[in-house]
Amino acid sequence: MIVSAITLHDVAKAAGLHYSTVSLALRGDVRIASATRENVQRIAARLGYTAHPAARALVERRRSTPVRGPVIAWIENHPPEVAQGSTAYRDSVLEGATRLAKTLGYEWRTFRIGTTGIAAEDLDANLRQAGAECVIIGQFIPGHAELQLDWERYCIVRIDSQFLSTSVHCVSSDRILNVRRAFREMWSLGHRRIGLCASRMQEDCTRQRHAMGYLMEEECLEPSERIPPLFYPYGTRPKELAKELSLWIAKHKPAVVLYDFDSRWLGHATPASPTRWINLCEARIRPGFGGIDPMAATVGEKAVETVAMLLRTGERGIPRFAHDTYIEGRWNYG
Repeated sequence: MIVSAITLHDVAKAAGLHYSTVSLALRGDVRIASATRENVQRIAARLGYTAHPAARALVERRRSTPVRGPVIAWIENHPPEVAQGSTAYRDSVLEGATRLAKTLGYEWRTFRIGTTGIAAEDLDANLRQAGAECVIIGQFIPGHAELQLDWERYCIVRIDSQFLSTSVHCVSSDRILNVRRAFREMWSLGHRRIGLCASRMQEDCTRQRHAMGYLMEEECLEPSERIPPLFYPYGTRPKELAKELSLWIAKHKPAVVLYDFDSRWLGHATPASPTRWINLCEARIRPGFGGIDPMAATVGEKAVETVAMLLRTGERGIPRFAHDTYIEGRWNYG
């Protein structure tokens, strides 16, 4: 039997990795990031490493047979347009999540339950058929289809959806901090009549975190400068919101409005007084506007990172102690 003078341990030392990681990388295992696999293979070629004949045969079989990575299932209980002006946030979350999933070698599947998708009671069978081991609960909305899962089968994290009674790990943008930062930026510019317009639905999904942050900061205002927040109800459409905003602005005359909906909805608004608009939920702030980038893509990446770690450590089902991870947003002057 002929063995290369250069061993697997030599390649591992040159790459600065554990030999087991190098072994997997040289076999093309999808659990190792593609960049790492390519780097290890370059180092092995440079050193003149030659695999054992049996190992070479295994690699050839892998190359000729499609290798399927672990499957992450993204689950929603509503069409995107029902999310009441938060589709830009959702799309950015998905962009970050799918990008990292692909980098880590995961397959991605999207499932929608309810009237526009599969029946809630059929979800588990569909997940099993797809071979899903990881589940990301993507922004469920109260009043739509309920989640029915064989929880112990999956590594699970949710994005927002904090009204769900089942306690699993959660990833979200830090809405309390985001509102407080936007408020203080406006305060530092001399504004005192600072109002908040937020979706009742989004508040219910996130434990009223926009409202909490706003009320914390409003304490610094004189009573005469305080403005009651406008929480628009479930099902409100852009033109309906425009009417509510106009009435609210005419009555309270805010100098600044912090708002949590997609900026394109502002095209329907006809404010009754000059107002500065500060967005709380979009990565791309319109020129001339300011706002908070909620780092939605990072929220998606963190969700994938979390389920990947749960899968690696073998933690499935409902955790004994669920943890919430909040991603800090960034101020954007627009």
